[in-house]
Amino acid sequence: MQVWCVGAGSVGLLLASKLALAGADVTVIARSEEQAEQIRTNGILLRQQEGAVLDIRVQTSVIREMNPDQTPNWILLTVKQQHITEGLVAEMGRRCRAGARLLCFQNGIGHIERLHPDVPASRLDWAVTTEGARKEGPATISHTGRGLTRIGSALPEIPANEAEIAEKEQKKLAELLNAAGFVTFVSNNMREIAWNKLLMNAVINPLTAILECRNGELLNSEALAPLMRTLYEEGADAAAAAGIRLHEDLWNQLLDVCRKTANNHSSMLQDLLAGRTTEIDWLNGALLAEARARQLALPTHEAVYRLVKAKEKR
Repeated sequence: MQVWCVGAGSVGLLLASKLALAGADVTVIARSEEQAEQIRTNGILLRQQEGAVLDIRVQTSVIREMNPDQTPNWILLTVKQQHITEGLVAEMGRRCRAGARLLCFQNGIGHIERLHPDVPASRLDWAVTTEGARKEGPATISHTGRGLTRIGSALPEIPANEAEIAEKEQKKLAELLNAAGFVTFVSNNMREIAWNKLLMNAVINPLTAILECRNGELLNSEALAPLMRTLYEEGADAAAAAGIRLHEDLWNQLLDVCRKTANNHSSMLQDLLAGRTTEIDWLNGALLAEARARQLALPTHEAVYRLVKAKEKR
């Protein structure tokens, strides 16, 4: 199977390296020529949880130089939301109309609507993963935590015959992902799965970014407990207004994520510390947009959103 990983951040490098080990024909599409050259020259250095360090060779290119005559079976889109430009959307649409399938790994919501209708609904898929990874250099990645990955069609309005074909292809990719060590399931309920993860991220990520602390430290302060709960309940109200069903034990899952990733810095905190734009607009910002569309106020999310935006501009 030929796979392109468009985006060479933590998730992209983790997927590319482990899929290559599983026998896939992998090409990493980086955003900069400098990173592409590092991967081309030295390969991807993968630090596995059990301590092994592997040097994995893959093909690589940069986004602006993607082979115009080549169409992979799958494109795994792993760039962050802020890097989904109009040009990238158009390019993904062109590749998918030529026969590729697009699987989107972005945090938050809103990207599916931006990619469609350039990308046909029958070839647009959604992934939600709880795998943990930390990028330690342009071509070095640490696999910091094992989780679950769910994939499935991003949009429901697909004719039955196209939906059947899509599910067959999704199952083939799931088999490959499982062979690569990612526990993967195919789901027909990706929107709700994405919203459930969104609510957890919208509590954990902004608080760790504002406080500049590790995930587990959120559980060490009695003063933070009511703030976390309020953010969660406001998010649950927004989900209910949008017709989204949440897992019954989602609050406990959120606390468990903090425990299991206790030593991790959230991606939002990593972005702030590196002087990069965060994904706050597609996490808490997206919740606020959904709430405003339904005349619902989320004052605590509004406050943390503005605090993170203020830290971005420092």
